[in-house]
Amino acid sequence: RNVVGLHEPLGEYVSRFRAETAGCRSGTVHFNNAGASLMPDCVVKAVIDHILVERCRGGYESVDPDSRRVYRSLERLIDAERGSIACVENATRAWDLIFYSFTKHIGRPLCVLTTSSEYGSNVLPMIHSGAAVEVIPMDSHGCLDLSWLSVRLQAQELATVDLVSVSHIPSNGGLIHDAAGVGEICRSHGVPFLLDACQSVGQLPVSVKQIPCDALSATSRKYLRGPRGVGFLYVRPESVFAEMDPIFVDVRTAQWIDRRDMLLRKEPSALRWENWERSWANWYGLGAAVDYALEIGVENIAERVQFLAQFLRTSLVTLAQVSGVRRVIVQDPTDAPNLSGIVSFTVAGVNADSIHSALRSDGINVSVSYKSSTLFDMSDRQLEAVVRASVHYYNTTEEIKIFLQSLMRSLAH
Repeated sequence: RNVVGLHEPLGEYVSRFRAETAGCRSGTVHFNNAGASLMPDCVVKAVIDHILVERCRGGYESVDPDSRRVYRSLERLIDAERGSIACVENATRAWDLIFYSFTKHIGRPLCVLTTSSEYGSNVLPMIHSGAAVEVIPMDSHGCLDLSWLSVRLQAQELATVDLVSVSHIPSNGGLIHDAAGVGEICRSHGVPFLLDACQSVGQLPVSVKQIPCDALSATSRKYLRGPRGVGFLYVRPESVFAEMDPIFVDVRTAQWIDRRDMLLRKEPSALRWENWERSWANWYGLGAAVDYALEIGVENIAERVQFLAQFLRTSLVTLAQVSGVRRVIVQDPTDAPNLSGIVSFTVAGVNADSIHSALRSDGINVSVSYKSSTLFDMSDRQLEAVVRASVHYYNTTEEIKIFLQSLMRSLAH
């Protein structure tokens, strides 16, 4: 049962969402949803309920006989095929599993195309494995240059590209890359496409039918509003990734059949990427978070998030014109066609950590994104750090006004 957005998207439902969120009831102004969102009560209940069952019944004995229910919810969330999703510890582990397994499969360091805004935890394995890394340039609107990508993938005189890796929404700003466009180009040239969707799943409609990626990594704790310590990996069944050997195996992913022999799990394809051990409580919490998002409707969530983010960006631009306040600079691309719920900014002459601390002292949560997290992009823009305020559908325009008042007090001179 999807709810319908009004003039202020989801406006009449926000009081319900906030009533169902303990962090909102406590008065916390939480603009760190790109780090970890506030969990709704149903998610907390799902986690605690399972722990209480384990306490009385035992861990092995407490697993839900219908353990596929969370997989079904995730398949519905991203329009995935049955058996194409694996439970993993987090998005980084999901990405690593594909990247290192593919490197082993190819048998040499990869040639990888990636974005200037790619997250450090993705670039570091490229460096660690000896991969040749090429950065896809941006077009005049601050978006990936898809024409360049197409030409590069067919350039015979240059090194053959083994993999394209893109973060759908960068960690340090509001850009939304055209993942569907990247996927179509990669598919037409037969190059595998690995999509980091940890900031987009739960914030935007993400369909692997519309975005032809070969694998997708995502986490629970960000815009899905689930618990920390769990995530998921999608692997397209007909992809090269579905057939290659995983870099790690255990009794979940393989069967030991002789002293020197084993059989890898083949069907369903994605389960070969899982560990035998997991936090079942967190897995069920993730399932509750996905079901909650599906009830609201991800399209409705996206509409409200973008409404609030635009309200925040416009307000920060207005604040920059207020006399007696240090100059606030919104660092998100101003002419990109679509922007996410992540709003990044700096203040002339003021350290980002100082702003973070001042807001925190007023009960307002933001985060700081440092150069080392997105070094290509931050180096190009000569930035050491940005303040990151990331909104979600349970936030309000009143909270944004409280945030702005606190920021003004800290910057007055």
